Amino acid sequence: MRWMSFALTQPQMRARTKSVTRRLGWRFARAGLETLAVSKSQGRKKGEKPEVFGVVRHIDIRREPLFSITPEDVVAEGFPHMTCAEFIAMFCEHNRCDEFIVLTRMEFEFRCENCKQYGTIRVDGMGSWLCASCGCWYDRETGTIEGVDGVNWPPKVGT
Repeated sequence: MRWMSFALTQPQMRARTKSVTRRLGWRFARAGLETLAVSKSQGRKKGEKPEVFGVVRHIDIRREPLFSITPEDVVAEGFPHMTCAEFIAMFCEHNRCDEFIVLTRMEFEFRCENCKQYGTIRVDGMGSWLCASCGCWYDRETGTIEGVDGVNWPPKVGT
C-alpha cells in the first residue's frame, strides 16, 4: 500500500478534522485508491518509524488551480481559522509555488481498524472517534479501541 505523508497537518489527522488534501503530484490517483496516512514518509532517520494515522480511501480526486479553493475546503483541509487567502499563502510558502499552480485535490475518508469499513465519524474534536459502522470507540488518550473484542492500535508499519 502506498504511503501518504501528512507532515504539515499531523494534529488535524490525529483529530480526524481533515478530509481533503492538495498535492502537487499524484496525477495517477483515482477515486477508490487506498493509502496509509503517515506523519512522514521521506527523510526519516535510520530506524525512525512514522506515526500512522490509519488507512484512508480517496473518494473524489480532481485537478484544479489552487486559487479556486473554497472556504468549505479550507475547513476540510483542517484549517477552520484561516481564510482562503491565508491558506493559499501558507500552501505556496511550504510548497514553493504560486496560487496559479494546478494541483490534485483529494477528498478522503478514514477506515475503521476494527471493522475495516469506511466512514468513521469524529465525535470530540480531540482525536477520539466513534465508528458509524461497528460502534467501536477509539480513545486517543489511551491509544485503545473500546467496546469491541480488542484491536492493536496503531497498526505496525515497516521501515
